[in-house]
Amino acid sequence: MAPSPSRFADRVVVLLEGCEGLMARTHRLSTILRLEEKRYHALKEPDWKGIRTKLVKAFPELPDLSRDSKLESFQARAAETVGELRQAYELFGDLAAHAALHLDTLKSLLQGVGAWDLDGGRETARGVLRLFSAYVRLLYLASTLEDRKVVCALYAAAHDRAGKGKPQGYDDVAKKFLPRLDDCFKHCCEALKEQVGAVATLAANQLELAQLACGGGQELLRRNALTMLEEAAALGQPSETPLKPRDKGRHDCRMLHGELLECRDACDFAIFATLACPGVLAEASGVALAVAKLCCEDSLVVGVYRGCTLNVHAELEYLSKWFPPRGYPGRWPRDLKLAKLFKEWSKTATQQCGLKHRERRAYLLGELEVCRGLLDAVPGLAAPKAPLALAAAALARDELLWALRHAPDRGAAALPPKYRLKHYAAENFAAADQLAPLAGAFAQLAAQLRRERKVVADYHVRYLATADAEACGAAGAKARSAAPEALASTLEGLKQRLAALKDASDDATAASRRAERDGRCVSGDLAAAGVASSRLATLRMDWRRAHAALAIDGKGKALEDGGVGEVCRFMNKALDHTALADGSLLLQHADAGALWPFRHLLLQNLDHAVQKGAVAEAPAQLVHALLETARYARRSLGHPACEHDAIELETDARSLAEATATKLASAVQGCLRAITGSLEQLAAQIAPVEAAYRLERREAAIKEAAKKGLEKPREQPPAGYESMPRNERAIAPLIRAETRLASLLELARWDFSDGPRRPGTDAVLVVGDAKLRPLEYARAAVTTFLDREIPSAFFVDDPPRLQRPTSAERTYGSLMGAAARAAGYFDVDYTGHVLSLLGGPPGWRDHKGDEPLPGFSSLSERCAAAYVATVRSLPPHVVYAPQHKCWRAAGAPGPTKKGEKLEAGPTRAEKLLSAPELDALFRVLGADGARCLDAHLCRAAVDEMARCKKILGSKTARPLFDQVRKGQLSGAWVPPAQELKQAGVLDELLHACLRLGNLLALKNLAREAHARASRDAAPHLMDSAILCLDAVGAGAACELAPPWLLPPPKKPHDPTYHPPVDDDAADGPLFKAIMAPTPFGPDPYERDGNLFREAAAVVEDGDAFRPLPWALAAAFFADGWKAARWLPDLAALAPGYHVVAHALRALAHVSSGPLDDPKSPARAQQTVADFVAAGAAIVTHMRINEREALFVDLPLRAQCAFLELAAVDANLPRSYLEAHLPYPVIHSALMDIAMGHQTATDDIKHPFTPAVFD
Repeated sequence: MAPSPSRFADRVVVLLEGCEGLMARTHRLSTILRLEEKRYHALKEPDWKGIRTKLVKAFPELPDLSRDSKLESFQARAAETVGELRQAYELFGDLAAHAALHLDTLKSLLQGVGAWDLDGGRETARGVLRLFSAYVRLLYLASTLEDRKVVCALYAAAHDRAGKGKPQGYDDVAKKFLPRLDDCFKHCCEALKEQVGAVATLAANQLELAQLACGGGQELLRRNALTMLEEAAALGQPSETPLKPRDKGRHDCRMLHGELLECRDACDFAIFATLACPGVLAEASGVALAVAKLCCEDSLVVGVYRGCTLNVHAELEYLSKWFPPRGYPGRWPRDLKLAKLFKEWSKTATQQCGLKHRERRAYLLGELEVCRGLLDAVPGLAAPKAPLALAAAALARDELLWALRHAPDRGAAALPPKYRLKHYAAENFAAADQLAPLAGAFAQLAAQLRRERKVVADYHVRYLATADAEACGAAGAKARSAAPEALASTLEGLKQRLAALKDASDDATAASRRAERDGRCVSGDLAAAGVASSRLATLRMDWRRAHAALAIDGKGKALEDGGVGEVCRFMNKALDHTALADGSLLLQHADAGALWPFRHLLLQNLDHAVQKGAVAEAPAQLVHALLETARYARRSLGHPACEHDAIELETDARSLAEATATKLASAVQGCLRAITGSLEQLAAQIAPVEAAYRLERREAAIKEAAKKGLEKPREQPPAGYESMPRNERAIAPLIRAETRLASLLELARWDFSDGPRRPGTDAVLVVGDAKLRPLEYARAAVTTFLDREIPSAFFVDDPPRLQRPTSAERTYGSLMGAAARAAGYFDVDYTGHVLSLLGGPPGWRDHKGDEPLPGFSSLSERCAAAYVATVRSLPPHVVYAPQHKCWRAAGAPGPTKKGEKLEAGPTRAEKLLSAPELDALFRVLGADGARCLDAHLCRAAVDEMARCKKILGSKTARPLFDQVRKGQLSGAWVPPAQELKQAGVLDELLHACLRLGNLLALKNLAREAHARASRDAAPHLMDSAILCLDAVGAGAACELAPPWLLPPPKKPHDPTYHPPVDDDAADGPLFKAIMAPTPFGPDPYERDGNLFREAAAVVEDGDAFRPLPWALAAAFFADGWKAARWLPDLAALAPGYHVVAHALRALAHVSSGPLDDPKSPARAQQTVADFVAAGAAIVTHMRINEREALFVDLPLRAQCAFLELAAVDANLPRSYLEAHLPYPVIHSALMDIAMGHQTATDDIKHPFTPAVFD
């Protein structure tokens, strides 16, 4: 029994919601059957393959399985199989029951409704339209289920084998419903053959909507459909543009912007009507045929549910093969040949629809930018212009879905039939260049509308309670006499009903928030559960009940009366206002969750935009669209009828949001890399060396041109040529990177709350029960970028090798410049992070114990370790040049090991060990880096001191050293020295001191570089200190100053001692300490607390180092000295034995007593003096007897120069040196060296003649 006409509206809402739930369940089952990891075990069990084959062959009957060899296994797991497949079978039963009820209701409405026009009969006609489309969609979606017959038969067989007999409703499902799905459109054609006329009339009435949907951008442009600025004077007036221009000025007609929201549904209905009721094509007026032609030529595929699409022209091709069937009862024109007609439609669609929609997207992009700009500048326009803005958002979303459904990346699902592939041009359907800006504009416009929903609700509620109430009240009073008696009071009471909504603003806002929370639109309204809780939704539902009665009773004759029709037209407008007020239209047409099925395509486009995209803002726009898609996926697509699907949606949405935020961070890092590269390139152009290179290339080009007789070449562009407008392409990568970075970080700060903007707060994106902060991802991107790139600036290759700090400093400067650009858009403490990265994590200096922090190695430590390793592995021909403050190559390198390759150009040590490189290192690493390097060098130096101690404290060597001390003046030192030489002690000691000296030389060089870097960083420190002196007096200043800034008490033989200063002294100790290249006075080892502290354990027994002066003096006799030569241009020895003087002084100081002992400096200086005295005596003895075989190969002249260097560096008075090694001896040695005679062998081979002085 059919329900009363007034109840059809309720039936439509219930059926549409039930259909939505069934499609959600069907989609989940389709996913389970399609994906191998989710597929039912009963369908994958290999032992049951034979059983499944038998069941399919006998379907819908159940075959006898008693003879099957695997029956025992199947029966043993029958109960498990029943439980596994129960939900799928229950779905088939629910589908069958719902489809029957749905079809009966649809047929009743198609037979009973007499008014199909979209003016007076709009509400009921649209309800029937949605009911028809939902029925076709449901059947087609169910027909795409793979293995549906196998699932049904397996469930029935397992149910029977479990002793429960045949499952309930099996015959209805297996013998009636499932066979219809084999050809669902043929079933629809048969079921609705009596209603073809009504469907044709309804389809013909969609003509204006089809023209809007399929007319491309030109149709919208012709109507100025989305132009806010058409009339500046009417900018603040409500958007009430009529659909038909002739109705301009009327308020009881169809409005353009409201119809734009329905045009895509109308287009889909026309396609479904063509496939399910092909008889509509023979409608007498031909309008239905024109509508079908417009709609079918507009698409290759049409959406069914989520990502499921229907290939329009493949289905039309199949339809032409069997329709009209033999004995078709309806009228069919002889000249209407479907095969030929559909081929023409297919060709036109393949060739033109892609270009047409590309044009439409271009138009929408322009209009959306204007719309967003106006709403940003004048937020008050959101209320009166809500219909226009909502229509723009809806059309943008429709175009996004159209482009994604037709994307060539979808493969066969988006292609025309095979015979049309020759006309298919993939570039017409590829929308990568338009997809990002359109998606971003849609997401932003929808967010703007949600943000202003309170204002929109207030505005339209007032409109309802005033203008709409007056118009409907006046029309209702006129229509009372013509309306059915049961509805007369309803029409007359419309004014009071609408006027009572004046205080419904809060109710509308609450309904809008519930819609945001719960989602799910049904028939353009909220879900059935939300209708009762909203006064506006209740009003819409009551009117639809009344309208259904008007449209069905008497075949809609009541609607033919002018008064009743006028009421319906005014109520159409009022219902649109209620939907705008409570947010149901916004939820239905501007929800980004509809993009969820195509999220993978959006992610692909995002990756392409980041890697190769030419549009700078594209990544940010796609990220915004993806985040909004993830945010609204469950609300838009989840349904209570399928909780499992809703839970999976929420989980997947959270994963998508996290993946998108990660891609946002990756894109930010890509921008920072690009900016860094561009800044490095620009910095390199102004580097002095680049200027020299440009000049060199210029001169070479001029010479080459002159040699070949060519014209003089043009000059290369100077540095900074990018500033000229005509050369802006040169900095295009930098501009694009900065623009992209700005757009990405602006998005990271976007407020996703849809509430009033709250400046100064981090945006929170809520996806299900998770809260994501895109700004935190952006911050992490900046810090992670610095964590990766700054060490990479210092260490290159694999294994990592430290490169020149001057090069690293340039890269570091560019990296910090890029990070500063990011910090200009949001709050990120990148400087503090870099300080932690360079020197250590917070609190690392307070770490107790000898073990380093677990899992941590700061950049300063890595650089320090690399420097220590470089010094320890110095090639023999690379020596320290004190005058040049660096290490230099002296002569050719020695022989290499087998398979070892020589470095081309300067050695690694020459590149790293120099004052400019250390200056650059400390300009980057700062004081923490200097302390870290000093600590590493101290530890390495103490290791060498321990080796020296072991040599000096040897039981066999110590008596021999004592004999050298006693016989240094008489020549009796030779036998013990020869014994030490043969034992290898002298060479071992010499090489240990050489390594120690190199470490100490680098230590001093590093401290001087740190002092220079500190003065550059704080240039007014000296002035401040002098002001302090002037203010408090020199004496008080010296008392307040730290001890290391003050000179020691007067020492013997110390010509650098400064007398106490008075107030007028300009060269006081504090002044000189600040101005000195190193803050440790004339002898850097005298008050070196780090070195003393590290060496405390080694020098605990001071007596171990007592033989040091005489051991080093005896070492002049070592074989290692034979290869040594004095290099006058470097004032150094090769190999670098001159650094032994550093080792001597350091060992003397650390072994002479504790740091606070006032007598220890004098003892240390005496140790050096003892070495100079003993060394001078030994060298003098060897020089006198240099022709003897023991001394003939020793560079005695170089040793004289070394003794002078050791005495001067130790601040020994010249008189002391003169007493042991007179200056004429030193001068003579230097003259011999200048002549190329450094050993007695040189004198023998090349004796002096007067000719050398010519």
